[in-house]
Amino acid sequence: MAGRPRSGAEASPIQSKTFESRKAAEDWGKVIEAEMIRGVHVDRSKAERTTLNQVIESYIQRVAPTHKGGEAEILRLRRFLREEPSLCSYSLANLKTHHFEDFMHRRLEEVSPDTVKRELGLTAQRD
Repeated sequence: MAGRPRSGAEASPIQSKTFESRKAAEDWGKVIEAEMIRGVHVDRSKAERTTLNQVIESYIQRVAPTHKGGEAEILRLRRFLREEPSLCSYSLANLKTHHFEDFMHRRLEEVSPDTVKRELGLTAQRD
């Protein structure tokens, strides 16, 4: 089968984003294309469209019920959603360590370190 070889950029999914200026768009395009060619590009589009709230809700519906301690997990996660609406509104791509550090410090004023450790542990599960 004849054909021309595909570079990393051509073999990768199409990427798009909206910018305020043409220059910003061109600069972004050059960076993305270079990353694709080098094979180091990570597609963040799904993480940019998905909020922490959506992930937690999905986990509550699909994963937690299958765990032995699922009812306790669900209670903790529901409290987290109720008490941390601002944090839960962030897209996954925009969440940073400092967001969770701020949560940890606020929560430590109310509960024991072990409770905070359990609550943060729920956000790190990979099921």
